[in-house]
Amino acid sequence: MLLIGTRPTSKGICEEAALLIPNIATLAVKQGTGNATVNIHPHLAVEKIRAGVQIALEGDVSKNRLPLPQQFTVDITYKDHAMATKASFFPGALPTQAHTIRFESNDYFEVLRLFAFVL
Repeated sequence: MLLIGTRPTSKGICEEAALLIPNIATLAVKQGTGNATVNIHPHLAVEKIRAGVQIALEGDVSKNRLPLPQQFTVDITYKDHAMATKASFFPGALPTQAHTIRFESNDYFEVLRLFAFVL
């Protein structure tokens, strides 16, 4: 698996990903420095990304699988309480506070379905 960081803290994200998934291949294209970023040239980034993806896909990507938990609990807090009320109509979603809903499932695809409809 290749994780490509594109945010100002992508170097840090890549380092954290490597702690979580030791066999992951990463490429940081930006590094945060104070209120600025140090970036590699976009054309060089594309070259390195292509080369990294090729190498990563030739490896054993099964080593990068993470086990899924048996149960998922998702809390979503909205800025607007009306959005939370609307989202609470999603099957299985329950309001826990004026701006927050909670959804629990043992099926990861149901969590993804929740995200597709309420975010």
